[in-house]
Amino acid sequence: MIFLERVIPVAEEVGIKMALHADDPPRSIFGLPRILKNIEDHHRLLYFIDSPANGLTICTGSLGSDINNDVPAFIREFGKRGRVHFVHARNVKVNEKGDFYESDHHTVSGSLDMAEIMKVLYEEVGFDGYMRPEHGRMI
Repeated sequence: MIFLERVIPVAEEVGIKMALHADDPPRSIFGLPRILKNIEDHHRLLYFIDSPANGLTICTGSLGSDINNDVPAFIREFGKRGRVHFVHARNVKVNEKGDFYESDHHTVSGSLDMAEIMKVLYEEVGFDGYMRPEHGRMI
């Protein structure tokens, strides 16, 4: 939190929009806790320093790899407040055990409704920031 307390005011002063990225994956690895894994965590960190410079990278794959995360709800919640500064658009296929792999971007190929995600971004919240499709599948 000390980092945000020091960096966000400077970012705001010079017109930079910071974009926090969710933990990938949003669950414990090797027994270590994760910081940004769900909407509650994002609320806590985003509004700890309540500034337009303190925003998010919505990584659809990171957030969507936990089936309890409703990615369109994330976008609605934070996008309407102008806090979505960057988007990594990727789809993931999540199995019944919670394991996942990156799939292609088509809705039918993964567990995320990418068409709905794009609709929410552009039609509902008016996202006009940077976005890129993330992680080529054949690397």
